[in-house]
Amino acid sequence: MNKTKVLALYLPQYYDTNYNNDWWGNNYTEWVACKQAKPLFKGHKQPKLPMDNHFYDLSNKNEILWQTELARKYGIDGFVIYQYYSCNNSKYGKKNGKLGSMLLNVPTEIIRDNDDIDTKYCLYWANHDWRKAWFGQDETMLWPQLYGDVTDWKEFYEYNRKYFLDERYIKIDNKPIYIIFADWHFKEIDSFIDCWNKWAIEDGFNGIFFVKTDDAHSKKGLGKFNASYRREPFYTFGNKLGILGMGNRLVKRKGLPVLNKILSK
Repeated sequence: MNKTKVLALYLPQYYDTNYNNDWWGNNYTEWVACKQAKPLFKGHKQPKLPMDNHFYDLSNKNEILWQTELARKYGIDGFVIYQYYSCNNSKYGKKNGKLGSMLLNVPTEIIRDNDDIDTKYCLYWANHDWRKAWFGQDETMLWPQLYGDVTDWKEFYEYNRKYFLDERYIKIDNKPIYIIFADWHFKEIDSFIDCWNKWAIEDGFNGIFFVKTDDAHSKKGLGKFNASYRREPFYTFGNKLGILGMGNRLVKRKGLPVLNKILSK
């Protein structure tokens, strides 16, 4: 029997970028949010800071090497790395001659380009808008999630092909695993999947192993996906708790701005 693989979700926002500095203030990384966390009830341990104050910088290859060695030591087989790509015309994340824009891609490209980083990994497309609502301030759009057409999808595939061809990239039956966050947000998702499968087969794969995310908003059933990943606690809040799930979303949307103001005093 094959051993179940333990994969850790990997947020690459622990390094300095010009867009996060513009949107959230100078030197913003995820560490800023960690340090600002405050306890909400008795016994709530916050903030949770890294051991020995090791506020690692994921634009540094040596820090990623350290992470992969630590993960292996404690039984983690690989990483599922969030990817942020949109066909918008934002000045942020643009590459010369390219149609789309990409955010937080530096750590993933470091892993891809350095085969001495000994870890298995796959990509998780977080296809959503970036708004100020992240911290409950307002609904100001920062970076819209747009999908374009087949030309854009081809460019996006060409970029990801370099990852898929990597021997460390996780595959099932010669199909690179690719997880998509919001199937419901992408109206042409079926056509997108068909195109990527076609191009992957042309590259010698048996297609792409597409995984959808099951949460409060996801479409019912697999559709053209190969599998699903249940995103908790959002799946339970949205599908199992009924009115409690609706209440949770209402509290987050209406109550978080008020709570932020109280805690910031």
